[in-house]
Amino acid sequence: MLQQQLKEINYKLSRSISEVTVSGANVTTTTQGNQLMVDFSNEKSSVVLEVELSENSNDTWFSVDNSDTSESYYLSKTNKSKYSLDLSDKIKTTQIIIAQPSKVTLKVNGESLDLSQLDQNKPSHLTLRIQ
Repeated sequence: MLQQQLKEINYKLSRSISEVTVSGANVTTTTQGNQLMVDFSNEKSSVVLEVELSENSNDTWFSVDNSDTSESYYLSKTNKSKYSLDLSDKIKTTQIIIAQPSKVTLKVNGESLDLSQLDQNKPSHLTLRIQ
């Protein structure tokens, strides 16, 4: 029992960092627990966020909150299974909640983000920062 608890605590404290270049912008992602931080630097235009329901997945939702908008979106096999949001480079921070990361694919400027480090069936918090 104690060993399992220590393993869970260790998992929550583990941190994963990766860096890629997308369309000339430097992108750093940091995952810790159920939080994903995405930092853009050298971004010269708006950022396009695409959220799509994964194949063979049931309905789910996500929400977006920043100084321009505060909206929730419902992804459904029978209705709308994909959203594309254009986030202004003037908005420095956007908070996104994904209800179930296992049910969606997430792209930023056409580049897929790895959500596998997140708890796949619990809400996850994503912070997108444009510097």
